[in-house]
Amino acid sequence: EEKFACELVLKMKKHYKEVIILSGNGEHDVVRNTSIIEHFASLGVKTVVGDFIEGINLFCGHFMMYESNLAFGCGRMGIGDLAKYNKVFLGHQHSPQEIVKNNMYHVGSVRYVSFNEVNDKKHVVVLEDGKMSFIALKNSIPMLDVTDVSQLEQIDARTKVRVIFNSFEDYKKNASYVNKVGKRFFLFKVKMNFDDAHKIEHMSNKMNNASIKLDKS
Repeated sequence: EEKFACELVLKMKKHYKEVIILSGNGEHDVVRNTSIIEHFASLGVKTVVGDFIEGINLFCGHFMMYESNLAFGCGRMGIGDLAKYNKVFLGHQHSPQEIVKNNMYHVGSVRYVSFNEVNDKKHVVVLEDGKMSFIALKNSIPMLDVTDVSQLEQIDARTKVRVIFNSFEDYKKNASYVNKVGKRFFLFKVKMNFDDAHKIEHMSNKMNNASIKLDKS
């Protein structure tokens, strides 16, 4: 990953007069206690820790706004605080969100991390000569929700899969099969989409014994 990142930065240097790398404030740049930003700096690009501001044209940051869908009380700024900027691009929230039309965005993560992103379309944003465009990403490790266990055999092993059971009877009928097939996937979870505390506790113990992660959400 470090080698790929450095090669990508070098390619960018060939095409653009200036390359600026924003590390954010979440320590996402740290690998084995070493910041990848240090490697980027040695390649002759500008590195910024925290927010990046370019006059009133551009604001880039790595935090939740009060209006972010997933802020849950941890927002750092509101729409009014950033209204003077022509374009605002933020990280931190993995799901993309247009906070203010044609102006403020959570770009979203480039890969699927948790299953609340399962319906997200991953992309990157290009702002060039004042024009903005979105480029869709074909993720190397896709994420899927499955409600029909018969589909599991046809899904590529390099996939993050969550099987959703809508009834205890359905789980009981397929538990053994799901336990067997689930081990082949990159990431595998089971979600119990029904409300029965006694049965969920029983299933949780059984699934833990089978070394499969259980998502009660």
